[in-house]
Amino acid sequence: METIHVEKNPDVEQAVPTEWRATLKAIADAFVEGRKPAGQGIGDVDMQTLEICQKSFTDYPDSFGELSAESWKTSVYLWMDGYWQVLVDLSNSDGETSDLVLHVQVFPDGEGYLFRPGLVYVP
Repeated sequence: METIHVEKNPDVEQAVPTEWRATLKAIADAFVEGRKPAGQGIGDVDMQTLEICQKSFTDYPDSFGELSAESWKTSVYLWMDGYWQVLVDLSNSDGETSDLVLHVQVFPDGEGYLFRPGLVYVP
């Protein structure tokens, strides 16, 4: 597998960096399971955001499962003047990529990153 490195490029959407994928998967999987994402480098999610995300899942016609490796083929990120905006294409229960996305902002944080989960929606 090709390693994709983090870049601060505001001009073009790029494939999600390899080093972020495990954290983004943990966030996506937590939302699919109906719980707040938590862990090292993951920002707090308020109850209103969690409820909105859960409504997006229940209103969607498909059921969802763990984030599959297929998601990385279409998920993107972009530098936005101080943070990266990430859109992760979520996986349905068959492992196929859906049009429902997870929005996450990623901030530089010392030697690491702070992941701030946002909404789940159809763009």
